[in-house]
Amino acid sequence: MILLDEITYIKLLKDALEIFSPSGKEEEMSQFLFNLLQKLGYSNVRIDRIGNVIGEIGENRPIILLSSHLDTINDNLPVYEDDEKLYGRGAVDAKGPLMALLLGASKFSKKKLNGKIIFAGIVQEEISTKGIDEFLNSGVQANYAIFAEPNNTNNIVVAYKGRALLQIVMKSKKGSGHPASAWLFDNTIELAHSFYLKIKEFFNINYRGRTPYFSAIPTITEFYSSEGKNVIPSRAKFYIDLRFPIGINFNDLISGINKLKEDFIKSNNCIIDIEILSLVLPYSTDPKQIFIQKLSESIEKVLNVKSKLTRKTGTTFMNVIGNKLGIPTISIGPGDPKLEHTKEEFIYKKDFLNEIKIIEDFIENFLGLQN
Repeated sequence: MILLDEITYIKLLKDALEIFSPSGKEEEMSQFLFNLLQKLGYSNVRIDRIGNVIGEIGENRPIILLSSHLDTINDNLPVYEDDEKLYGRGAVDAKGPLMALLLGASKFSKKKLNGKIIFAGIVQEEISTKGIDEFLNSGVQANYAIFAEPNNTNNIVVAYKGRALLQIVMKSKKGSGHPASAWLFDNTIELAHSFYLKIKEFFNINYRGRTPYFSAIPTITEFYSSEGKNVIPSRAKFYIDLRFPIGINFNDLISGINKLKEDFIKSNNCIIDIEILSLVLPYSTDPKQIFIQKLSESIEKVLNVKSKLTRKTGTTFMNVIGNKLGIPTISIGPGDPKLEHTKEEFIYKKDFLNEIKIIEDFIENFLGLQN
């Protein structure tokens, strides 16, 4: 067992940050968490076949799933600290939130809860849903779930937008040609750009809500065409990141895009292939349930400020958990989300330590201890 105090908590988070664990290369981080869970008294500790790390505390119901991801983007940063902050890749996204869950729940590893805690550290969040799909398809059961992400400690996120990644390939029937005879060919870069602008206009007219959260928003994120600097390209490929909220049917969005495609092909005599590379549906939970009320009470007790219920325009594994298991799922966590994926990623030590206290208080008040 480890003697737990605030100095140890900060050291353990720093140890986690020292392990560079970009998506697909999480083995060392998985082993670190496996060893730590065992030392902290978790039971049934295991690493599944793709690297997810799972541990349990208690038994029977209700069951609370505490989860976050252990991978980072593929961009390492030096790890260092000052009196107030701890710097490093993953400090807020999401090793700080992950470690707060793990350490907060560990207080109950030798106590008898009126229920059960399942902790899960998930791989490959930054690039796919492979890690969370593997975990959820293993037969895990839970009544409630918290998926930790940086949310400024006092925020409880009750809704996230859905996200689809579309690959669109534009092909010219006239083939490629020489720029000296540009009028004889169709430039697929220009065609692809025109088609994207029509998609953007369609969404702006039909799916613009009262706030960005309530709007469906397509964003072009990558564009490729590489037949040569002195060649009119016959093929271009681009990607659209599409975010949409609860209340907007994804099939309606795709139907709209396909109608635009048909009209564009008729007008421009080209070929357009559209492929959905990934899809995470939006998720929202009822903010009035006792699970959230108890969490709010713990936040307000520890921080001495009112908690805030929020909706976010991003997309996380909270969506996947809530939709797959059909259970109330929310997101909390220390750290400023504006620092995610930046070169200045850091977490305030006090926020990290307060999050641990919030988790401890919530588990004790929501589940309670056996007499």
